[in-house]
Amino acid sequence: MYNTPNLPLPFLVHEKELFTLEWPIRFERPSPIVFTGPTSGRGPDLRVSLQRRYSPRVLFEVTGPDGPLVGVVEADDLEAFVIATRGGAGPAGARGTDGARGSNGSSGSSASCPGSPGTSGGSGGAGGSGTAGGPGGPGGRGGDVVVRGSCVTGDCAALSRAARSFVRSEGGAGGPGGEGGRGGQGGSGGSGGSSASCTVNGRFTSVSGGMTGSAGSNGANGARGANGANGAPGRVEVRIDAPP
Repeated sequence: MYNTPNLPLPFLVHEKELFTLEWPIRFERPSPIVFTGPTSGRGPDLRVSLQRRYSPRVLFEVTGPDGPLVGVVEADDLEAFVIATRGGAGPAGARGTDGARGSNGSSGSSASCPGSPGTSGGSGGAGGSGTAGGPGGPGGRGGDVVVRGSCVTGDCAALSRAARSFVRSEGGAGGPGGEGGRGGQGGSGGSGGSSASCTVNGRFTSVSGGMTGSAGSNGANGARGANGANGAPGRVEVRIDAPP
């Protein structure tokens, strides 16, 4: 596994090796290994050890806050593989306060017979505007990573370039801004005064009532708060050495 692409299976008879079969072997690509800090907090520091021998794969060991993790990744899977420390994401901003509901309009006065029509109801008051949402919190800084490795293939620069690509320190994402408060609903228009009717000197008379007042306008919604700033990445130090 270390120095050949296949798994060697020696066949022994009376403790003498007659021949060796090499069984093809390929390791499934590991899932991304990402260590994340607490909310808005710094990502954990990592220490990564790499070994590249003559087999087409890289052996790795990642020492993080929960101890070491050991694994193998095929060389042609390195572009899609990730070992990372990441700052914690910022918290979301607070939601804005909803605007107050507008006051209802006053009712109109009723008609009186024979000659006074009802008056219209008053207009409803405008709803209050919602307040802006709060800003999101900042993302945390990524942790620092120290990468140490060895290669026996003579092309240590290639392993170094690969390590700088798949070993990363990332700042946490800033928190989203809070949603703005909803504008308050406009108040209802007041009801118009009622109509009236009467008989005067034997003559029937009807007097009209008032109109319902117009509803108040709704208040404006508050603006969404600004997103928090993304955190800065930490430092990644890579050193790959050939064995003496």
